[in-house]
Amino acid sequence: MQRFSQFALNKSIVVAFYIHNTQHTRYIRKIHILRLANAIFAQDNLVLSPKFVQAAGDIYGASSQQVNFRNGAAAASTINNWVNKATSGKIREIVSGSFSSETSVVIASSLYFKASWQNEFIPKITKPKDFFPDGKGRPSVKVDMMSLIECLPYHFEQSMGFKMIGLPYSDNSSTMYVMMPQDSTRAKVRDLQSRLTAAKIDSMIPMMKRRTATVSFPRMQLESSTNLQKAFRQLGIKSIFSAQNSNLRNMVVPKAQGQQNLFVSQINHKVNLSVDEKGTEGAAVTMTLIDRSASAVYFNVNQPFLIYVRHDPTRLPLFYGAVFDPRG
Repeated sequence: MQRFSQFALNKSIVVAFYIHNTQHTRYIRKIHILRLANAIFAQDNLVLSPKFVQAAGDIYGASSQQVNFRNGAAAASTINNWVNKATSGKIREIVSGSFSSETSVVIASSLYFKASWQNEFIPKITKPKDFFPDGKGRPSVKVDMMSLIECLPYHFEQSMGFKMIGLPYSDNSSTMYVMMPQDSTRAKVRDLQSRLTAAKIDSMIPMMKRRTATVSFPRMQLESSTNLQKAFRQLGIKSIFSAQNSNLRNMVVPKAQGQQNLFVSQINHKVNLSVDEKGTEGAAVTMTLIDRSASAVYFNVNQPFLIYVRHDPTRLPLFYGAVFDPRG
């Protein structure tokens, strides 16, 4: 498996980020788990500042332990065992068995999210349908499309030319918002991403009105890896990437700093997203309802789209990204 979220402080920080999102039907006990875990792995001859360790523990609940990055296989095993436990076995490996000679610190962070839908899709009517990764009129692929008819939050943002529907989770505090431009293509989704911000999305969510909607949505199992260094620089976070300008000295005790500053050399981010439906009873009756019901909204997610999973009370984004091909 590819390396998952690395934030290499050279002397090196690594950040690991994971979201697992799965849905179950009404005949299975409703599940909602949101778990954060953080850990600091430091070179065994590097003395971390007690104040830094305490702050990391108090604020982020981070544990800390020493490893020997010169023994890459052993260090990787320690880190991978930690993330395997933190993500309930969904991610087993985030780092390989080799580290640069300058690696001194790895900071790993995981977010594990597992939730049931509030309104479940019906497994027995899921069937292969066409999905158009480059938009209609271009070649299609077959994906398993799930179906649902329910009263759901919906909004059409005319100024930006896209529609948005909310798929709530069972705890009534988290929602997956699906956004799709009209006649969507990869280019239109990328353009929409360039114009959207979390604040903009948050401002539109209160505009959503509940409408009777028929939703066709792809079953998905996705993994993606991204280098976040460019994104951090665009946000104005630049000095941490420079050995000359970085100021991370408070992470270690003065005598442990030596002559080389700590700085961030790499930030890699990996996300794993699973969306499905499970269950058996009640499908035949509901299928008839879907076939015959007249919905005010038909939301057919068979072209590129955006997903925004949010913890609504705090407006905390749990996952955000574009999906061009649900097959992964």
